[in-house]
Amino acid sequence: MSAPRPRPRRPHPPRHGLSLAAVLLAGCTVKGPGYVRPAVPLPAAIAGGEATSSAAAVRKLTADPWDRWWTVFHDPALERLVEEARAGNLDLRASFARVRAARALVRGVNAARLPWLSASAAYAREKASLETGGRGGVDESFDLFTGAGDLSWEIDLFGRTARAVEAACADAAALEEDRRALELVLTADVAQTWFDVGAADEEARIARDTAGLLEKNLTLSKARLDTGIGPELDVRRIESDLASARAIVPEAERKRAVAEHRLAVLLGRAPGTRFQGRAPATFPVPPEVPVGLPAALLERRPDVRAAERRLIAANARVGQAIADFYPSVTIAGRLGVATADLATLADPTARLWSIGPSIRIPIFQGGSLAAARLEKEALADAATAAYVQVVYVALGEIADALAGVGARTAARDRQREAVAAATRAVELADVAYEKGL
Repeated sequence: MSAPRPRPRRPHPPRHGLSLAAVLLAGCTVKGPGYVRPAVPLPAAIAGGEATSSAAAVRKLTADPWDRWWTVFHDPALERLVEEARAGNLDLRASFARVRAARALVRGVNAARLPWLSASAAYAREKASLETGGRGGVDESFDLFTGAGDLSWEIDLFGRTARAVEAACADAAALEEDRRALELVLTADVAQTWFDVGAADEEARIARDTAGLLEKNLTLSKARLDTGIGPELDVRRIESDLASARAIVPEAERKRAVAEHRLAVLLGRAPGTRFQGRAPATFPVPPEVPVGLPAALLERRPDVRAAERRLIAANARVGQAIADFYPSVTIAGRLGVATADLATLADPTARLWSIGPSIRIPIFQGGSLAAARLEKEALADAATAAYVQVVYVALGEIADALAGVGARTAARDRQREAVAAATRAVELADVAYEKGL
């Protein structure tokens, strides 16, 4: 009895060689230009307010109640309207949806870092060509059953995928900042429109009260005219003032209707809702706004943060365009079975497998890669200019707001003096009237 022949050994892929090559190539990772925030010269102080660098003042900028600033007015109706707007405003809903879409895109781009695994199964009835020597020259058809699992993994040797993920994350962060900016504008619009409703009510009330007083004065002036004591000029002046006061009422009612319609839209409702206003003078005066350093103010603004995130994304895409000049390496593997008879599907002889790397080297692309890099660099320059512009616009808006606070505070003080003087004049007139003068 002859000794059994040794079974031939199947060749194995050079695992160690592949691993060593991957490690060596990993050291060639191209990261592209690193992000550096553009240098923007900032003023030491904002015009209209005194800058302070104390840690306590900077903390006050982000501490309560300024993250929910509308609560400083202690108006439950206003707080309910703001919360309703944050939940129902349609523009804010759309912004939330864009943020969700951007986050989903980040997950999709990040998936390119991981191996992709898929499975397939197929059946076919085939007949090979006799001219090519199919099936040993037998002219007949046959069944073919196949099943396989496929693995594909592109190794991110030169940072192409990493830069794509960085850009997608920055885009998502920019959209999140856009949503926050929209939310801030929305709450300010709701509060301002709510004040407009109350101001229109108060304006109409004052106009009606003024008209009532003028009607009484007109009656007295006409009586003085009839008795020959007073001139006709006084009567005509009072009639003119009375007509002007009466004309204010419909205009105030129009302002109220417009404010109500806008408030309904801000809340995510159809116009037509009636809101009960409140006179602005009944609100408590809010505390003084801490100013802080210009840099601290800019850090709080979502529009500035959004512009910087977009600049980061543009810079990452420059690195991605640079990485496109370098080779891409993909490891592909397949494990499965193929047989002409289902009965032999589990036999070792039906098994098939393959594994190995493939490399794609860009040699000539007609200048498309260089053009893409120039495009991304130009877009990065544009994003830099946009960021600096947003910073300067923000500084201007901050200065305008602080100047407005100072001017309105001074105007409020002068109006208080005018009210006090007018009140005293009324008291003196009442005394003189009672004495028959």
